[in-house]
Amino acid sequence: MTKQEAVSYILNIPKFTKKNSLSHTRHLMDRLGVTGDEFHIIHVAGTNGKGTVSSCLASILTESGKRTGLFTSPHLIEINERICIDRKPVSDEEFLNAFHMVQKAAEELVNSDESYPTFFEFIFAMAMVIFKSNAVEYVVLETGLGGRLDATNIFEHPDLSVITSVGMDHMQYLGDTLEQIAEEKAGIIKPNVPVVCDASKEVVWQVLRKKASEKHSKIVPILKKEWKEYEKKEKTIDFSFVSSYGLGQEKTRHHITLRTIAPYQVQNTAIVLRALEQLDLVASEEMVQRGIWLGQLSGRMQEVFDGFYIDGAHNEPGMKAFLEAAAGQKGKKRLLFSAMRDKNVNRMIELIETADCFEDIVVTTLPYERGMKAEEIAAGFTSVTNVYVEDDFSEAVRRIREPFEGTSYCAGSLYLAGEVMKKCRETGS
Repeated sequence: MTKQEAVSYILNIPKFTKKNSLSHTRHLMDRLGVTGDEFHIIHVAGTNGKGTVSSCLASILTESGKRTGLFTSPHLIEINERICIDRKPVSDEEFLNAFHMVQKAAEELVNSDESYPTFFEFIFAMAMVIFKSNAVEYVVLETGLGGRLDATNIFEHPDLSVITSVGMDHMQYLGDTLEQIAEEKAGIIKPNVPVVCDASKEVVWQVLRKKASEKHSKIVPILKKEWKEYEKKEKTIDFSFVSSYGLGQEKTRHHITLRTIAPYQVQNTAIVLRALEQLDLVASEEMVQRGIWLGQLSGRMQEVFDGFYIDGAHNEPGMKAFLEAAAGQKGKKRLLFSAMRDKNVNRMIELIETADCFEDIVVTTLPYERGMKAEEIAAGFTSVTNVYVEDDFSEAVRRIREPFEGTSYCAGSLYLAGEVMKKCRETGS
């Protein structure tokens, strides 16, 4: 089987299986010989920011000399992006070898009258097999959805739990209030394992604090008052944060430069720095700065070429953060927007209209079954007249990349971010 055939197989798994219990995932790992005790595990959940926090933590661990595995989702262009070792996506050969191992174990489960693994279980199992075969020391695991019932939540003794910003998303699975969603995220808190969390929303903080108390786990909150006013430059943001990261260090004010124009990355980075304090790790200021600089995830307010930014905002809190970043830029602006139909598209449109910062808005249809039709998206705009429908995705990308005396953006979905990046790569820019 080729790598392409393996990917096709994995992507089609949802068509013939269902959501499984955590005990099912444990049985799969047992057959693969993975216990979790082989690694130092950092488990990261949250509505927004968990990908960036996971990537930066893994990058800093790599800089400090630790062989580090990173499991994230979704991927933007190549599925290998979900499984990285020391910042590099695994090779096609490693990917294919792990695929065959997990496929064999999955078939053994079915022969034992158990369900076939889900898509997420399958790719997660592949990651753990690859990490074990490469003698990875640290593993940073980003949850896929929620936390309590997420396949990544099978390991009982992580070194650290991290919960980033919690907001309204995936309500059909996690609940329709912040309290309910926070309860699901809090499901990753383990007995006597420290947890670092965003505490900017009181209702979320109360849920997380209660759960940590029940588990006898130290909880370390992050509040906005903990970092100093930042200086936003043309392509970067400078801020300072008092932290004692690095084994045996006293609290010191550290100055950090972020390779982004997005203010929301300051909070994510503060979570990263506070998380480092909880690890038995020696990390110099240079290691941390370089780790953060190189650990920025693609598709998060990323300038893919001069004057064109891609952001994966796909829910209400993400869209608010994106619009804050875009509004902070000078000059004229235009937006390419699309979304998946299972998201709260009308709320994202409402926020875009309220921001009123785009000269033109191009809406298109994502080339996915879940993609919302461009005409439906356009119909949601009621107070903006400069909305143009371009159902053909390639034409929409071409249009947003036409010469423009200002800044262009795309937002609305990580899938949109990935497809636009793919088109840019195909055209060599």
